[in-house]
Amino acid sequence: MKDKEAHTEIHLEDPAHEDFIDKHILSSEEIAEELDFVTLRSKPLYKVEDLKYRIISPLFVIEMIYNGLYFRLKLINDELPDEQRVKGLYGLKTYEYSEQYALDTLLSEIFGNRYVQKSGKELDELMDGAPDYYIRNGKRAMLFESKDILISKESKTSPDYTVLEEEFRLKLFENEKGKPKAVRQLTANIETLLKGEATYDPKFPLKKRNYQTCIGRALQNVQYSGHKQYS
Repeated sequence: MKDKEAHTEIHLEDPAHEDFIDKHILSSEEIAEELDFVTLRSKPLYKVEDLKYRIISPLFVIEMIYNGLYFRLKLINDELPDEQRVKGLYGLKTYEYSEQYALDTLLSEIFGNRYVQKSGKELDELMDGAPDYYIRNGKRAMLFESKDILISKESKTSPDYTVLEEEFRLKLFENEKGKPKAVRQLTANIETLLKGEATYDPKFPLKKRNYQTCIGRALQNVQYSGHKQYS
């Protein structure tokens, strides 16, 4: 039996769209060479023939569109006059869009009107360092933390795992000044909940309780050069 390769292809009907996609494909020279992570991430497609493309990595395509759109908007924003420039554009992407809109919308659609629910916006009004979303079903509570972070290409391509580990520590545990980040924030919120001091859910049962923690978007298929060396 002949093995069949699983793949996803894009078939265009209008040749006018080729110019756009051709900006994101690997050239034949790049395919022949040993690819690095940065090149593959920025060009996750290759051209099979005219009007026909194959996706190398669906995740990279999604990330290229999502993060690529941000960097294009950033480039435009940086060239605007000061009075027209959007202040805190990165925070607009990571906090207002990713945490407050995307996460809240997704979880509210998944769980509907079931259970006790508090959105990140509601929680932020009640306390500092709040979880990004909270759900309780009876004695079972779920605390969500969403971190839409960017990992530097130097860390991703370094053969030394400790370089990547340090960047994770600064962005997900505590920063250079010792300010708590995602993991420590979740730990503190769990302690507050178990002590019965969570003002956002005073009816949380202190007996026979159960909790789960979720960190989202932080570790999206992270790959690095030294993973085999340290796995």
